[in-house]
Amino acid sequence: MPTTPTVSRALGAAFLALAAPFASGQSLWFVNAAAAPGGDGKSWSEAFDTLQGALDVAGEGDSVWVVAGIYHPTKEHNAGDPLSVMFYLSERVSLFGGFRGTEAAVDERDPGLFERTVLSGDIGLPGDPSDNAKHVLRMGSLSTPATVLPEVSGFRVTGGNAPGRGGGLVIGLDGQGYSPALLVSDCLFDGNSADQGGAISTTDFGLLLLRRCNLRGNTALTDGAAVFARTGSLHAANCTFTDNAAGARGGALWATSTSAGMLTYSNCLFARNTAASSGGAVHLSGSNFFSGVGSWRGCTFADNQAGATGGAFHVNTNAAIQGRADLFNTIVWGNDAPQGPQIHGLGQTVLYCDVEGGYAGTGNIDQDPLFRGVGGAEYEPRPGSPVNDAGDNGALAADELDLDGDGVLSEQIPLDLNDVARRMGEPLAPDSGAGTAPLVDMGAFEQRVFRRPN
Repeated sequence: MPTTPTVSRALGAAFLALAAPFASGQSLWFVNAAAAPGGDGKSWSEAFDTLQGALDVAGEGDSVWVVAGIYHPTKEHNAGDPLSVMFYLSERVSLFGGFRGTEAAVDERDPGLFERTVLSGDIGLPGDPSDNAKHVLRMGSLSTPATVLPEVSGFRVTGGNAPGRGGGLVIGLDGQGYSPALLVSDCLFDGNSADQGGAISTTDFGLLLLRRCNLRGNTALTDGAAVFARTGSLHAANCTFTDNAAGARGGALWATSTSAGMLTYSNCLFARNTAASSGGAVHLSGSNFFSGVGSWRGCTFADNQAGATGGAFHVNTNAAIQGRADLFNTIVWGNDAPQGPQIHGLGQTVLYCDVEGGYAGTGNIDQDPLFRGVGGAEYEPRPGSPVNDAGDNGALAADELDLDGDGVLSEQIPLDLNDVARRMGEPLAPDSGAGTAPLVDMGAFEQRVFRRPN
């Protein structure tokens, strides 16, 4: 029978994957699109010229290092269907992009090359999505229980066009076996499309951890333009979800879950997402069998739009098993919908948040967060914003995805979305939040304070 991993077990595996040194007996494989054909992949000088070449030989626990370039899937998942080509992630093989082809360690990669290491589903006529691969990446059932989490890091994933779910990435049980789990870090998902889950689909007890990822400009014919999560777990930290568009529900996220704790977001930005019907950013569904329960800590929702209900959030509270959103230290401002322009669905847990129009709950405010509105800092509050030093220190998320790389997952999250220290403290702010100063700011961005030297 399939095994559903608990959150703690999965995060423990993530810790092992991040903290454990490279084990003896595991192999490194090298890929460079500019390499001469015929290499054995065992060194940079003999690199494979295709990613599929490395995936064909990589074994359990192996890592594949990939030089910046464009890589298309070539191996059919379903024989006779040319659009079924994909990069299938087998038993715990990790992929790392962003290399120049001379490095001796993963931390020598150039982050500027991450988005130039492209996994593209555009396999046919360039720019015509009708002949694109259905999925770019896929991870299915495991033959043995997960003990170490594989990682996909430093790629741009684009051009998947699924008639079902998950144009960019699909993760979930696809037959007999054990539940798959995957850490995706420092990746961009853009230009993917699907009926549901334009960029990512996590279903059927799959577990996905997203760290420092950007999901933008993805589309769904119906639900979840960036992410479709149905009975799958998703934990995201320091991620952005922007400019995604759903034809029905959930501009960034459509979700159901079987229990609390399956959907968590920390330090994430949801901006300019749209849904034709409900949940401009997030649609949490409920039904006779599943709820939609998620938590957001230190997040920002702005300029999202829905055609009917829930400019930022639509939470289904009419089902037999209701959806629920838990919001802490979060800004929900400037979103739009005919009904519930910010949050549609009564009775949500909203504490120490800035919600336009107000929302009942301890520490909540209804004041303009004074976004900077310019350049890359568009959704960062300005000095003097009422959200500065207005959060609850006790509601800070745990650093479950190890943003600072120190291997301590139990500490409070130490960084904001800009990788600036949390709890900086603005000298002129009134400390209107809860806890011992310095107090955390509401939203995904901590106020950057520059102090004069003594």
